[in-house]
Amino acid sequence: MGNLPQKEKTGLSLRGVANFATTCCNKAVKLCSVVKGSDVIGTGCAEFMRPRPPIATLAYYGPDDQRSTKVVVSILNAQDKILTMKKWAGADVRMDTHIQQEIRAFIKTSPAKSVIVSEGNMGCIHEEGDDFPEGGDCPFCPFWKGQQGSAAPAKTLSGKVWDIQQFLQHA
Repeated sequence: MGNLPQKEKTGLSLRGVANFATTCCNKAVKLCSVVKGSDVIGTGCAEFMRPRPPIATLAYYGPDDQRSTKVVVSILNAQDKILTMKKWAGADVRMDTHIQQEIRAFIKTSPAKSVIVSEGNMGCIHEEGDDFPEGGDCPFCPFWKGQQGSAAPAKTLSGKVWDIQQFLQHA
């Protein structure tokens, strides 16, 4: 685990959060906008939208962009360093209530103050360097050809940002 590239370890980049001021709940507050490329994909009160470290990231993986068969939960500090990480696999990890309960329990016992959940699958379930050569495409998952691994463009954050209490109550 310690030798994996940062992109593979976390699955998500925490960059892409922009601030601006506006009125919310009849008072002036800072709002955050979560962006994907040049598109704003969500806004909300900074207290709830801006990730506060330590951050839990849930990155989903699967054979294509429709089915999630692996989830990696990483707890990151303010410098994007992994404090701890755990992986689950199954036929459909997003719908598996047992796995989702285990994820909540893992995050609840962690120091995380915010949770970021990937919008979709980040790539295939196989790991570069372990399951296929560094810089190459996964030979087992043709759907992801050219879209993952160290030779592909880095993926940026696109997903929902939760305050830890919101996540534990509503996710």
